[in-house]
Amino acid sequence: KKKNQKTNKMADEFRWLRLRKVQYLDTKGVQREWEICDRATKIQEDVADAVSIFATMHEKGEPPKVPIVYQFRHAVDSFVLELPAGLVDKGESPVETALRELKEETGYTGRVLEISPMLTMDAGLSSVTTHLAICEVDLSLPANRHPAPALEDTENITVISVDYHAMLDELLDIQREKNCMIDAQLYHFALALKASRANPHTHAISYELSNARMIIAAVLGITAAVLLARKVAR
Repeated sequence: KKKNQKTNKMADEFRWLRLRKVQYLDTKGVQREWEICDRATKIQEDVADAVSIFATMHEKGEPPKVPIVYQFRHAVDSFVLELPAGLVDKGESPVETALRELKEETGYTGRVLEISPMLTMDAGLSSVTTHLAICEVDLSLPANRHPAPALEDTENITVISVDYHAMLDELLDIQREKNCMIDAQLYHFALALKASRANPHTHAISYELSNARMIIAAVLGITAAVLLARKVAR
């Protein structure tokens, strides 16, 4: 594990990240410290650091597909299945970032149906934020007949299309086959889609899940994700 990795830089030499400590009083009046990781690239306070893209691809007579990216992540020393995503460039809106990153990482041209509010990524550790863009891709358009990603030199991405209606099962199959990891954001969305299909007339999750999945669903507030998944499905 991690045999090709070396930790040889101090935090103040980092290009993309910054570490800091904050002092605060807890609810009992005790002075405490908290360590925080920030992105050094944040440009606009009212716009998130990045945008993640959940896109559905449609072609007449075919079930909808979802483009997923498969890439190596050094922080976890593993390949990871993720939603397409990228940092917001200076002067960009979240909509512009979503369309640009969708094109760059998957090769597809789409349209944005909805942009989420600013969302936290890992608030116990980092100040990093993101927007979730809900997009639609028309595969019948000439621009989408032969998609060609335009990756950066540091990116090594494989695009995998999964069935919208069997997304969670296909992700788990790929995870087992490739011995990789699934990004939490992607897993939550896939779980919500399965929940919305299993019990379409209520927000409760009554289908058969393992106890572990039920705990995860409760902790993550899966009901909200179910509502969003149904909106996408319509």
